[in-house]
Amino acid sequence: VSTQSTWDYLLQRMQTTQKAFVKWAQTKERVFLTVESADLKDHKFDLKPDGNLSYSGNQGTKTFVVNFQMFDEIDTEKSKWNTKGRQVIFNIVKKKAGPFWPRLLKDEKKDPTIKADWDKWIDEDEEEKKPEGAWDPDSMQDMPHHDHGHDHEHGEGKCESDEDDDDEEGKADLGDLEKELKLSLIHI
Repeated sequence: VSTQSTWDYLLQRMQTTQKAFVKWAQTKERVFLTVESADLKDHKFDLKPDGNLSYSGNQGTKTFVVNFQMFDEIDTEKSKWNTKGRQVIFNIVKKKAGPFWPRLLKDEKKDPTIKADWDKWIDEDEEEKKPEGAWDPDSMQDMPHHDHGHDHEHGEGKCESDEDDDDEEGKADLGDLEKELKLSLIHI
């Protein structure tokens, strides 16, 4: 056995494929999916009008995959995907707007890797009246459009991350909180 074939065998054994965790929410017109795997690269994405979604992304020697049949048909021309910070976000347009889907998948069997995205979830009867400060699904319409069924590098179409701004705001808020706490302690 040559050293090269042994090396190839070991490298192949180290590489693993696993299902990615997905969070989802919907409106009457769209489905929002977020792949919960950090810093994925070498994106491969295929979306079919019948609702079949295939996605894979690499993280080192691991490949994370999403592969399922959605509840109903979708509009592939209007649907988009993008990377945001450490996540991959899909904005999928339903072919027929109307009542909410009863579930994400066509198959009624539960998939333990798919969970509701409660940060984005809006009840069907509350969709028209958005509470102040609630997540706005219309903000995702400005996502760059990517061709479906092609390979995309991580940096292509990447959104600027808001993480740095949030960190600075958090530090400022923490500083204010510390000052108030010190003043409270002085009065005790």
